[in-house]
Amino acid sequence: MRRLLFAALVVGGCTPATPWLSLEITPGHETDAFSREPAITTMTIRALNSGQAVIAATESAPGGTFSLGEFSPDEFVSLEVEGRDATNDVRVRGRSMGVTLGDVGGTFFPVFAQRVNEFARPPSALTEAHTGGVAASVGERFLLLTGGTGDDPSRASYYDLFSFGPAAGGVLPRVAETLVVVGSGTTLLVIGKPSDGGAVGGSWVDFAAGTVTDAELPNGLDSFASVAGGGVVRSASGESYVVGGTRTSSASDRVLVVGQDGSLKAVRLTSPRLGAAAAWVDGVGLVVVGGSISAPGLETLSAGASAFFARAYVEDPVVGAAAVASGNPGELLLIGGLLDGKAAATRSLSPGCAAACTSTTIDANGLAAALTHCQGYLAGPGLLLAVCEDAASHETAVRRITLAPSAVYDVPLREPRSGATALSTPLGSLAVLGGTRISDGQPALTVESWTAP
Repeated sequence: MRRLLFAALVVGGCTPATPWLSLEITPGHETDAFSREPAITTMTIRALNSGQAVIAATESAPGGTFSLGEFSPDEFVSLEVEGRDATNDVRVRGRSMGVTLGDVGGTFFPVFAQRVNEFARPPSALTEAHTGGVAASVGERFLLLTGGTGDDPSRASYYDLFSFGPAAGGVLPRVAETLVVVGSGTTLLVIGKPSDGGAVGGSWVDFAAGTVTDAELPNGLDSFASVAGGGVVRSASGESYVVGGTRTSSASDRVLVVGQDGSLKAVRLTSPRLGAAAAWVDGVGLVVVGGSISAPGLETLSAGASAFFARAYVEDPVVGAAAVASGNPGELLLIGGLLDGKAAATRSLSPGCAAACTSTTIDANGLAAALTHCQGYLAGPGLLLAVCEDAASHETAVRRITLAPSAVYDVPLREPRSGATALSTPLGSLAVLGGTRISDGQPALTVESWTAP
């Protein structure tokens, strides 16, 4: 692995033995990220404070040296880099975690920089992969992958977004089917069966305190099995919703609401659903679409409400689609999914609609393949990503969707794989973890990262 070292960030007040903290910009496994055409000619490096304001900036040629100046050891700083080509277009981006400089162990401050609008693999890899697993971001620093299939599905594999390498793993109290991160990000609700068998239940794992406790069922939820395997939707104010009706194993009408303080309550959909799509839409609330041949096509739960409201959409049996807020006020996109085993159309819906509601089909020829188990992500204004499973080959498939003009592009993974798991990272990128390599059937251990232009 080739690493590009961009000289030093001086930290005032450090011991004379380590007066310099060197910023190490690495392209990870894609060693040609700076050199391939169009080549990078200028790197811009910025230091940001806790409020994301730029407090220092400099430029350098790739492989050159620079200094961002002196900082106090107790200053909280994050770093971002941009690489531009000869026409001044941004081709490379990278960000670091925010840290207090005096807490950085060693003398290097690593930043992973990658080509925009494509996947790249940051340094090193996970120590073990899970196929069909579940993932979460813990403590705004670690990517956790667990569950699914593997040597021990109850084990957790971690990737450190500061050091860009694996972190020590461990065994969770349950084989996770659903993970919910609450509070400051160091407490995790694990829903699944115990590793030695038994009934589905819930456990609280507090990484900061090092404790594990049983989660108590809230009123209205007779078993955690009613929501196990359901997708997790996070609201604008931080509550999380585990929507049982999004899973494809069995139909469910239960939704578990997890407060930032760890409080639990249960809400019921108007009807059971199977393989529905769910998302949070600002100004509307939690939106659940499809997954039933008899239920209203769309229903909503406003913030703080105790009951869902059926909107005036006709029945929508689409299964395995992704629902994602488009970024336009009150608009939801339904991407991928299957209707009668065939590819469903990509559609725009207005979840706040009150009467005679209809969806609008979006020209998305690139989604003609039958895709299921889709997850959607808003990557920027008019720019979305869908991470799905190809219904025929079971390969993990990623599509980039633009709205103006309407277009769909395939975004190939560096290591094609099946059974991978996707999640948004604290660095603003999208990560794809785990699965099984298509090429040789071996575990896919590298992390794949995508960042917007």
